Amino acid sequence: MHRSDLLRYKKVTLVALSHNHITNIETGAFAYLSNLQHLFLSNNQLTTIHAGMFSNMPQLKELITAIHSDSFANLTQLQTLTLNNNQIAYIPSGTFENLSQLKELCLENNLITTIHPWLRV
Repeated sequence: MHRSDLLRYKKVTLVALSHNHITNIETGAFAYLSNLQHLFLSNNQLTTIHAGMFSNMPQLKELITAIHSDSFANLTQLQTLTLNNNQIAYIPSGTFENLSQLKELCLENNLITTIHPWLRV
């Protein structure tokens, strides 16, 4: 996905891109969606969410996707994070640290084998 793909949809509040075989999302791809509150990216082949991917989206309330340690740094209103059916094998330390409103975290059907004690949700 490229930065310009969603440029003309500035007023959109929900984007559903699940089951689309997406392997990579360019940093800033959602930067112009200032009203986006719900983003569904489950059941894709995402292996990495780049640092800063969602940094301009503090209004986002629901994100369904894949992880990097600062991927969710500015999502202070995020309540639901669904990362099901991706290929996540490791969750870096501090990944969920700033998600003070997080109420539901779903990690089903990934490649995670160990939950480290530092993983605080």
